[in-house]
Amino acid sequence: MRRRGIGGDALLLLIAIILFAGLSFQISSHAPSDHGDDSTPRRTTNSSRPGGWRAFFLLLQGSGLPVERWTHRPSAWPADARVIVCGSDYAGAHDDAPGWSEGETESALKWVSAGGNLILLSDRQNAVTEALGITPAAAASKSTLTPAQPADILVGVRSVSSPDGRFWEKKPGRAVSLLVDRSQTAHGVPVAIVLAHGKGRIYAVASAAIADNTHLGEQDNARFLTQMVAILSADPAGKPGRVLFDEYHQGYDDDETLWGIIGPAGHMIVYELVVLALVAGYSAGRRFGLPEPLPTPQRVSSEYVRSLADLYRRGRAGDAALEGIYRSFRRDLCRAIGMPQEAPVTEVALAAAASLAGGDKDLANRLRTWMDTCEAKISGGAGAVPDAELLQIALGLQSLRKELQLGGTDPARPA
Repeated sequence: MRRRGIGGDALLLLIAIILFAGLSFQISSHAPSDHGDDSTPRRTTNSSRPGGWRAFFLLLQGSGLPVERWTHRPSAWPADARVIVCGSDYAGAHDDAPGWSEGETESALKWVSAGGNLILLSDRQNAVTEALGITPAAAASKSTLTPAQPADILVGVRSVSSPDGRFWEKKPGRAVSLLVDRSQTAHGVPVAIVLAHGKGRIYAVASAAIADNTHLGEQDNARFLTQMVAILSADPAGKPGRVLFDEYHQGYDDDETLWGIIGPAGHMIVYELVVLALVAGYSAGRRFGLPEPLPTPQRVSSEYVRSLADLYRRGRAGDAALEGIYRSFRRDLCRAIGMPQEAPVTEVALAAAASLAGGDKDLANRLRTWMDTCEAKISGGAGAVPDAELLQIALGLQSLRKELQLGGTDPARPA
C-alpha cells in the first residue's frame, strides 16, 4: 500500500525542535566548562587539556608500569596496589567529583599504614593535608626546584620546574624534604616531602602542575615523576606492581570521544533529533483511508524461458526443443560463412572450419558429428531425445557457438 508522507504537523514539530536545539546550544555555550578553568584545572588522566594528566598517565604506561584509572572511594582501594597517585581534588565540579571527606581521608591513611605508597600532588588545602599537618603556601612566581638530599628517586634529577611556585608553608618535624625552592631562602623552602605513616609512606608535592600536559616535559619533571613511581611500585624482587590514579577525587571524566567533544549542547540536539525521527516514523507509518493494491510487478524474460521449458518437458516434446536450438545454431552458422541454410551438413562443416578456424579439420569433424546427431534425433521423434541427452547436445552446441564466436553465448542452460 502507498504510505503517507510527513504531514504539516510533523513539519511544524521539526521547526519547533530545530529552534529549541538552537536555543539549547546558545545556553550551553555560555555554561561553564566541566573541565575547569586555568586556576582550577581538572587533573584527570583522560584530559589532554593544558591542566590534564593524560600525558603523565601515558608516560608511565609507555614505561611498562601497570597503571590503572581508579574511580572508587578510598575505602575500596585494593590492598595489592603498590602506589596510588592523587591530584588536587576537584570538589564542587559535579556530583561525581566530591572533595575529600573525613571518612575518606581515614580510609586512605589506613591503606597507607598497611604498607602502601601514596603520592599526593596537591596545591590546595584539603582534608588529607590537614590530617598530615601540611599546608601549601600561596602561589608565587614560577620556580626551579633542586634536590635537598641524595635519594634513589632523585638519581639523575638536577632540577624540576614548578610553574606555580607553591611550597609547603607548614610541615611536621618528621617530614623529610626531597625537593626545595632555594630562590626564597638560603636553605630553601620544601616543595616535595616524604612522611612515614605506619608501614607505608606519603610523598607530598605542593605543585600538581609539574605533572600536567603542559609542564611535564620541562627540565627533569618527567624523570622525577616516572622514577619515583617506578621505584615505589617495585616489589622486593624488582617487579613493578599496580599503580592507580585516584580519578574519584580528580574529577574523572570520559575519554575525549566525539560524544564528549560535542558537549551538553550536542547531546541535547542528538536527543531531539531522535525524538523527531520517532515522531516522523510514527506519522509516516500510519495508514489513512482504504488500502491500495500494490502495483503489479514487471515480468522478466526468464519466466518465459522457464514456462516454455516446462511446457516441452510436460509434453515430452524433446525433439521440438532440440529442433529450435539446432535450427538457431545452423542459421547463425550459415549466415556467418555465407552459405544457404539448406546446404548439406558436410559442406557447411568444411566451409565453417575453413572460414572461421583456418581449415581446422578437427573442428570440421566435430561440427559434422554434432549436426548429424541433431538431425538424426529430430527425425527420430520425441522418444529419441531424453532430457539428459537433450541437455548434453544443447551444451555441445553452445560450446561450438563460443568457439566459432557466432554470438548468442548466453550462459543460461536450457531446461
